[in-house]
Amino acid sequence: MNKSAEGGKETKQFMCGRYTLAGKMVDLEKQFRAKLEGEARGQSYNIAPSQKSPVILNIEPEKLRYETWGLIPFWTKPDEKPRALINTRSDSLLEKPGFRRYIQHKRCLIPASGFFEWKDEAAGKQPWYIRLKSRENFAFAGIWEEYANQDGELIYTYSIITTGPNKLMSEIHNRMPVILSGEAEELWLKGNQPSQTGTLLVPYPDEDVEAWPVSKKVNSPANNDASLIEKIDPGTLF
Repeated sequence: MNKSAEGGKETKQFMCGRYTLAGKMVDLEKQFRAKLEGEARGQSYNIAPSQKSPVILNIEPEKLRYETWGLIPFWTKPDEKPRALINTRSDSLLEKPGFRRYIQHKRCLIPASGFFEWKDEAAGKQPWYIRLKSRENFAFAGIWEEYANQDGELIYTYSIITTGPNKLMSEIHNRMPVILSGEAEELWLKGNQPSQTGTLLVPYPDEDVEAWPVSKKVNSPANNDASLIEKIDPGTLF
């Protein structure tokens, strides 16, 4: 399992520990046929765990709502310090009893324009940026949960589902987030059978994605601008 990062601090990286969401909210609403709930917060080039970003829950597929990245699982005890799961393995959802309720009842779409992954290099971990070749926004497959805080307020959290890598991603990391095609998005939200929705948790075709090394400035959530996704010479020190 993965722990969440603290906003504003440079933290240890995990699988899919950062992602981006660019473009205008009106276009995002049109693409996902969902209306934003609340005020738009603008695009982000460095979404980090514990931050809020738009998601679409299966219980309200007509709404885009800002919720917290880092799922607090239902088995967390009231007196226990929450351990936020930023990623959830697809095999855990399909095989472990504790996760079955999520693939059955608590699925969500997580809009994104790309994501970062860290590749082990001789000089240390080198961040890479990955996006669709079409440059279109897309949705990660996710799960969500709600819990009541000390004030009785319901807090919603989410986790990105990961699967094995496609050929391109295998050169960078041994896993990748589940990216859904447009047709798969609706099935993921509205499907009722785990055997049906589980078939969607597969690597995205490698011929449809592209990747390149980027600045290590992305390591800090305090940095958030378009320069973070610009291609750099991997031999350059930042």
